[in-house]
Amino acid sequence: MRGAKCTAREGLEESHEWRADLKSIMHKWKDSGFVNYFGPQRFTNARLEEAGKHYLRRNYSQILSTLLSLSAKSPKLRSQFDQNLALDVVNRLATGMSAREVLGEQRDYEAIRLFVARLEDVVKRKRKHTEEVYVGNSEQECRDNGSIDRDVAEAMCRKAWLRVPVRMRILALTAYQSKVWNIVASERIRCYGLHPIDGDLIGKPDGNDGEREKKGATGEVTWYNQSAETSWRSPGYSRDWCWRGVTIFDVVLPLPGAGMKLPKHAVGNLLQCYLETDGTMGKW
Repeated sequence: MRGAKCTAREGLEESHEWRADLKSIMHKWKDSGFVNYFGPQRFTNARLEEAGKHYLRRNYSQILSTLLSLSAKSPKLRSQFDQNLALDVVNRLATGMSAREVLGEQRDYEAIRLFVARLEDVVKRKRKHTEEVYVGNSEQECRDNGSIDRDVAEAMCRKAWLRVPVRMRILALTAYQSKVWNIVASERIRCYGLHPIDGDLIGKPDGNDGEREKKGATGEVTWYNQSAETSWRSPGYSRDWCWRGVTIFDVVLPLPGAGMKLPKHAVGNLLQCYLETDGTMGKW
């Protein structure tokens, strides 16, 4: 992952016994870098990576169930996003009922979570007959939300999810991408360390400034960069490292997405298997 920069400064003046170790670590960072993971800002408090996975699988009831589920650690705390989404689900999904009628004066978000959980249970059923789903106990609520079959329940959940702002839905997808990338990046370093290997994707510099190319024994061309400011476009493969100049900083690890190229080694296989297990391979 390229683009982010940071500055490390020495501290711990009072701890002279750590100075040698600290300098060694900083020199290692300078020479080999470190994994530039995606941080919490990509995930928020609403488990968006799980919602992104279900979004790719077009499983809308699970999206809502995921976002409206209460945190096991802080069951009474909810993010503003969770609250807004819960209100939107009530107003758009529970036809004929207002948020106040379902949540009550105390805004009981557990009520709407249970409602969506019941819808999800209907969607999971393989039988064709209808299933009664209740938000509350009153006869009016039963009439409003009574017989909902599998297809109708899923359509209701889809409509509610599509009411969420586009930028938030995109954030759910990028959160899932980021989670998968973090896992695969860790495995890349664990398996092969911080140096290029055969089968890696190598970034192609965009333009002629600082661009050099070499042909390996197989005839495949590998591009590497002499200028730190060179912009990057679609990466190419390398199978021959007999020349010098290519470093870990030139290695590209793709984000999951449409048309992505996979590394031609075990890490590429891992990424493919992970997406296939999640049911998201080829869903972009």
